[in-house]
Amino acid sequence: MSLKSFHLLFIFITACFAIFLGYWSYTEWIELGKSNYVFYMALSAGLLIAALLYGKWFSKELAQLNGS
Repeated sequence: MSLKSFHLLFIFITACFAIFLGYWSYTEWIELGKSNYVFYMALSAGLLIAALLYGKWFSKELAQLNGS
C-alpha cells in the first residue's frame, strides 16, 4: 500500500469514527442528559475538522511533490 493510499484511508476512517462518535454522543446526551456527552460531541467535531484539514494539507503537499 502506498503512502498516499494509506493516508487517504487513514483520513477516511478517522472521519468516519469522528462522525460515529458525534452521533453516539448526541443520542446518549438526548437519552441520559449528562453533560459529559456534550464534551464528547465537541471533541468529535474537533477531530473531524482536524482530519479534514490534514487531508487538505496532505493533498496540497502531494500535489507539490508530483509537480502539479
